[in-house]
Formats: sequence, structure tokens, C-alpha cells
Amino acid sequence: MKPAILIDENLPFEFIAFFQDRNCEAYHIKKLGKSGIANGEVYRLAEELSAWIVTRDKDFQNMEKFLRSGVEVIIVLKVKNTSVSSLLKTMETLFATSAFTSSKSRLVIVEENEVRILYRNPEDTV
Repeated sequence: MKPAILIDENLPFEFIAFFQDRNCEAYHIKKLGKSGIANGEVYRLAEELSAWIVTRDKDFQNMEKFLRSGVEVIIVLKVKNTSVSSLLKTMETLFATSAFTSSKSRLVIVEENEVRILYRNPEDTV
């Protein structure tokens, strides 16, 4: 079963179709009428929807906040090229990795030349 995805408002609407094309339920903050909500509200909304968070907001890479949340997976895209096509290409590459196929609770930080996967439980491995 594919996850539900909560797409942060700092990502384009094209992400909705990207995830829907991969059999994921996709929610966009703006389409939900929640533009401008605080990060704590984003966490709560994701928990209510049983959804992963996908964002460009570097504040979501905070491991302490992730550990306190009930969100199973957070993906933070920290890339320089933020054109729609480049972001979608990054997601396409990421979608084929263990960041999506693993059943473990994790914080995924995507940087230019590196993908870091930090697990909620230290004993979890890829």
C-alpha cells in the first residue's frame, strides 16, 4: 500500500499528479485551504491524514520535532534548483529508493549530492 502524502505549500501543484500517478493519495496544503499555517499545524494535519510530509522547509529536518511527532516519514528537499522539472526529477529518483520502499519510520533529507535517511529507531537499517 502506497502512503498518503501531504505536500507543503512551498512545492508546486504538479506534485499532486506526480504522487497520484504512483497510486499515492496526495494532499496539498494550499488546495486544502491551509496556506500560511505554522509548522506545528502541518505536523498535526499530517497526523490527522496519516500522511507523510514532503517539503522544502529546512525546519522539518529537526530530528527532535520529528521524534515527538506522529508522522511516519518526512522528506525535506534541500536542493538549489527549485524549478518544477528539477524538483520532479529529484522526486522521481527518490521514489525508486529505499526512502519510499522502506517500511521504517524515517526523516529523509535530500541534498544536492546526498540523501540522508535518519531512522526514528536507531536499530533500524536500510
